[in-house]
Amino acid sequence: MLKIFTTQLLGAFQNIQKEEFEIEDSARLLAQTIVSDGTIYFYGTKEMKAVESAAVFGPDTLPNPQQLNLETVEQLTSLDLVVLASRFSTDKEAVELAKKIKAQGAKLITLSAHKEGEASLINIADFSIDTKLMSPLVPAEDGSKIGFPSAITGLYGYYALYLTTKEIVIEHEL
Repeated sequence: MLKIFTTQLLGAFQNIQKEEFEIEDSARLLAQTIVSDGTIYFYGTKEMKAVESAAVFGPDTLPNPQQLNLETVEQLTSLDLVVLASRFSTDKEAVELAKKIKAQGAKLITLSAHKEGEASLINIADFSIDTKLMSPLVPAEDGSKIGFPSAITGLYGYYALYLTTKEIVIEHEL
């Protein structure tokens, strides 16, 4: 089972790599926020708190990262940017929060598996990176599937943003 999971997970990472244009555009927006002395906030719903935690407390963070909370939303300005991670783009908590973020004039980047629908982060965010993980990866003996590593794909998406943003910032410092 572990070999299958690893192979499928590597495939999921390769699928996220195909989001290179959305990642680059998102990284440019992050770099602009850094240069303009705006604040970068992170928020993750449910298991995607892992992305928030890594982005704020991990060894690889952007300058002065902050956790977003419900009180902070009302203090956002047009200089600020929020990276919002959720399992699916139709997550109700994430969609409601995204609307509040945009109402404050802040920029918004989302990391989630894209699902079409009226109430979707795709329709709200400035940029939306598709993690493309829609279902578990490993077939079980009973015909079902197990192993839904949404937090892992979210973290991979964060690192894609982080590394690309660092590259842009370093290029402009030279």
